[in-house]
Amino acid sequence: MPNPILGIDFGTSSCAVAILGADGPRLIPDRAGREFLPSMVVVRDDGELLVGHEAVRESHKLAGQCFAVSSIKRRLDRTIEIKPGDGRTSPLILSALILAELRLQAESHFSCDFNDAVIAVPANFGYFQRQFIKEAALIAGLNPIRIVNEATTSVCMLPKDFEGLVTTADLGGGTFDVSVVETGDGVSEVIYTDGADDLGGDDFTEVLEKLLLRKADMDFDVNYCRTHPVTSRRIRSAAEELKCLLSGSDAAEARIPYLRTHAGSFRDFACTLSRMEFEQECAALLRRIESLVEDTRPYVEKRGRMKKNWDSKLERPNAPAKASEGWFRQLFSRVAAPTEPSGAATLKPSSPIPPFYSSIWLLGNATRMPAIGHRLRKQWHVQPAKVGDLKSPVALGAAQIAGMLSGAEKSILLLDVTPRSVGTADKAGDFVPMILRNTSLPVACTQSFTTTVPNQTSISLPIMEESRRAASGAVQIGTLRIEGLIPCAAGIPKIDVKFDVDANAVLRVSAQDTATGRSVAVQCDELQLPERTLNQYHGMVQDWLAQRRRRYGASG
Repeated sequence: MPNPILGIDFGTSSCAVAILGADGPRLIPDRAGREFLPSMVVVRDDGELLVGHEAVRESHKLAGQCFAVSSIKRRLDRTIEIKPGDGRTSPLILSALILAELRLQAESHFSCDFNDAVIAVPANFGYFQRQFIKEAALIAGLNPIRIVNEATTSVCMLPKDFEGLVTTADLGGGTFDVSVVETGDGVSEVIYTDGADDLGGDDFTEVLEKLLLRKADMDFDVNYCRTHPVTSRRIRSAAEELKCLLSGSDAAEARIPYLRTHAGSFRDFACTLSRMEFEQECAALLRRIESLVEDTRPYVEKRGRMKKNWDSKLERPNAPAKASEGWFRQLFSRVAAPTEPSGAATLKPSSPIPPFYSSIWLLGNATRMPAIGHRLRKQWHVQPAKVGDLKSPVALGAAQIAGMLSGAEKSILLLDVTPRSVGTADKAGDFVPMILRNTSLPVACTQSFTTTVPNQTSISLPIMEESRRAASGAVQIGTLRIEGLIPCAAGIPKIDVKFDVDANAVLRVSAQDTATGRSVAVQCDELQLPERTLNQYHGMVQDWLAQRRRRYGASG
């Protein structure tokens, strides 16, 4: 019997690996019982690589004397080279080391080999970022059978008897994901998914860092504090601790020992910050979260109208609501704040809550900040996530999907959507979408194209993907070229181009010349790294993994 498939949450600040057992999915701990692996890699001066908890311990012990890389998921770019000392490395290798450590953690716990994995990534990740994760997994010795969206995987942890719409908002260390899912009769259908891969708990910590330095600017050498590796790390740790304290109290004191003053001496720094002051500084971040959640509303309302028109079951208040708010917002205000008097619509006693009613489940440790729930409660009904740890649903959901793919889990069926729009470009270079994002999978779309100049015998069609980072709004992820066209006047040939995205979110583009019957196809899941380089990196990581296995064996 083949070994089970691992479910992996490749997080910005920490990672986790899970497996589906007889009693459901569960996280796999390391030998010390720790279930979450810090997403950090340290390169020591002697070239030794340390990952996870060992890397964190080493970075604190030898701050400024070793090269530490954290939040690697925010640096998944092939053009970036990280230079520790006189050498250089790639985020791809560092990501592979973390995945290899997770694999070793699972193998050590179960004393068997694991080869396949389902890996959860932010919903906003594009084609190249997902291919990047695939390559990192292959280098780590894992076969990534599916790359899934984080917010979608967390939905798998809904209670099996839950029916209706739910919106999951997952704010992790470095990314924010939001999904709307309708579930019932054992089927979970994703309606909408979106997110930001540059918005997370780290950004709130950075706000506190800047705030602390601003308060220290009068008496302390702030430029020195920013650039000195040991001091900057202590300030970062103080800001992280202060963020956690302000989640549980209205004010908290930050103490940072041994900071350098303008006079060159060293003394302790202490200040008290209020939660209100912190939230005011984070206003822009909170607005981004609100905006991303608010973007889900049209999809929720549309699904509500498809189900049934519940508008007639609402008793209108004496004072009519604003036209912009509409019946759906009235329903939310009724459920979110039932004790508020006037202005809120009420349901008739005999009317049940509509089945399309959507509440928000906040996931991710960063959602513990009270400001997030408070801001969202103004417009939505925020419910507790009903999970033991806000960090665990993504990894557990990935394990649940892994069980579905292996056939071990047959009680639920998950229907996903396209994470980004895909299409081609017109003559002017503008993006022409063929399949819009948030379209249910599988999906196919065919459109006819023709030549633009006389006697044209070939057509080169760029395959484009929507991108918020590109100035043009789209990036090219491939090219489809069809040759052998019959020379004739421009506009006469007819080439049918088909964009097809399967249930695994793999894009296949094909084209056929209706005159000659000649056809060509390309599948957009090819690895970007040359095979020789991939094998070289794989060998390096496997050598490191062999050393780790020997160390595990010696310590066991």
